[in-house]
Amino acid sequence: MGVDARIPALGRRCYLRDRPGRECLFSINGPQAVLPLLSHLRLRPSRDARPLPGMRRGADGSEGECMRRRAFILLTGLSLLLCVATCGLWLRSYWYQDDVGRHTADRAMWVLLSWRGDLVASHDTQVGLPRREPFWATYSGPVNDYTFGSVRWSLLGFAIRTSTGTGASENPFTFRTDYFLVPYWFPAALTIILPARQLRILIRRAKRRHSGTCLRCGYDLRATPGRCPECGTIPGPTGNA
Repeated sequence: MGVDARIPALGRRCYLRDRPGRECLFSINGPQAVLPLLSHLRLRPSRDARPLPGMRRGADGSEGECMRRRAFILLTGLSLLLCVATCGLWLRSYWYQDDVGRHTADRAMWVLLSWRGDLVASHDTQVGLPRREPFWATYSGPVNDYTFGSVRWSLLGFAIRTSTGTGASENPFTFRTDYFLVPYWFPAALTIILPARQLRILIRRAKRRHSGTCLRCGYDLRATPGRCPECGTIPGPTGNA
């Protein structure tokens, strides 16, 4: 039952509304009538009932929140470094190619290649050749021309290609090579997400600081400049946003 009227003094009548459109009449003649009346009352909790951040541990918030913020800043810095490195390799791949490969004992070969705007991962198998000692191989130099076989699937620069054939050295052999092409724009877009989000936060803080609102929640602090009544943040150089 929600309360829509104030309880008057003892010995007078009051009206309580138990649901919209319906009122109940109560008469209070003494203290003994107050308890039965209050037993019908139900207080409604606040819609936004929650602890205010920054109130117990000061403006810097809880220790867990500080650790999360530091981890986020660290991940943002690493993501920015990866984005810069990816864009650098992206530009380099149009003039120079870089690849690293692992040759196994059973004549299989795994290669990762940076080539003309794409990251190319390939797996090559050769049948009919004797076993050999496994080894690593690398190459950096001018871009070579590759066809990468026939297209099996392609979408937005992503592609799967396959090349098959026969060869002859000391012994005739057959080979099959599968190529998986990933355009450089994809890892660049993934690694720019966190730095872009951090830049957006910094721009929003600058706008709120200029307009005199809370850096955390955007509440107008002109009437309460000492502390935000909405989230408990203390404005200033040490205030938490």
